[in-house]
Amino acid sequence: MNRTKKDILRIAVPSMGSSVFNMLYSFADLAWIGRLGKDAVASVTLAVSLYNMNYILNEMFGVSSMVLLSRSWGKRDLRSFENAEGR
Repeated sequence: MNRTKKDILRIAVPSMGSSVFNMLYSFADLAWIGRLGKDAVASVTLAVSLYNMNYILNEMFGVSSMVLLSRSWGKRDLRSFENAEGR
């Protein structure tokens, strides 16, 4: 395995582990809330779904914006930096 693949895995594996842990945590929450009844489970399921959609949108736009900002800043290209920042 080459150096680039190792570096990608070194970064990606903890992130994937965090996602799996978050999913298991949600399952544990639902197991406890399941004791309260169907309405409680439905409410939590809806809230978690909305939270996940918000998280995905934030990651999609937030991460891409940070990449553009970082690249512009690294090149010392103030015009591109301001465009990426939305000024």
